[in-house]
Amino acid sequence: MPIPRSLYGATAALLLLTVLSPVAAHAAPNAATPYPVFKGDPNPVPDDRTGYIPGNQLQAIFDADVAAGAGSGTDNDFWIDRMLARTGNQPGGSNGDANQYLFSRGRALFMKTHQPGTIGFGGEVAYIESIEGGQGAYTITASVGGADVTLTEDAAQRRQTPSYWRGVFTDSAAGLRVVQTKYITDNNVAVTDLELTSTNGSAKDVTLTAASPFARTATGSDPELTGAVRAFNKLTDLFPRF
Repeated sequence: MPIPRSLYGATAALLLLTVLSPVAAHAAPNAATPYPVFKGDPNPVPDDRTGYIPGNQLQAIFDADVAAGAGSGTDNDFWIDRMLARTGNQPGGSNGDANQYLFSRGRALFMKTHQPGTIGFGGEVAYIESIEGGQGAYTITASVGGADVTLTEDAAQRRQTPSYWRGVFTDSAAGLRVVQTKYITDNNVAVTDLELTSTNGSAKDVTLTAASPFARTATGSDPELTGAVRAFNKLTDLFPRF
């Protein structure tokens, strides 16, 4: 019996689909692939002293911190400091450099790059943007009995928070230990506090010398040094006081 033309077409299509659509085999599970192992602080969010407060939660946390004396000692940080603190020689910044950026900053003043091993504000200081060819704000050196000493930071003891940066520096031969705590205020003041300790029990005559590339002019008997420098793109003139 003759087969209608339309049936030929259907048969051809059916055969073509059968050839081009083989059944794919299922991949066998790989039992040797383990689940990822996560690690970290078991309590990553520190106590906020308040619990849940509807409304301005951060203001309530700050007020509770102040009431508890936060900021008055090394073991009583603000909640945001405890939350974001970085200790030791942890990477920071796009280059992977250790602590390339200083968390603490003022309204316009900040360290575009930061040198942790320098006492003072070494690196590249910026006011809105970098100023004067990428220099640091100021550096501090020490001498014991008139002889210069080389203070080396113990990076393992470093602590950085939004409020302050703290580092420990020593010169074993000179028997000197310096704890540096530094920060930049909201009014664009870069402050360095130094705590000096003898590590060998003997009294020492220590001289600290600070220098800034931006403030070198003395006026009369006033110990303050002043200077003048143009901000980035000549947006304004800066008058540093040191």
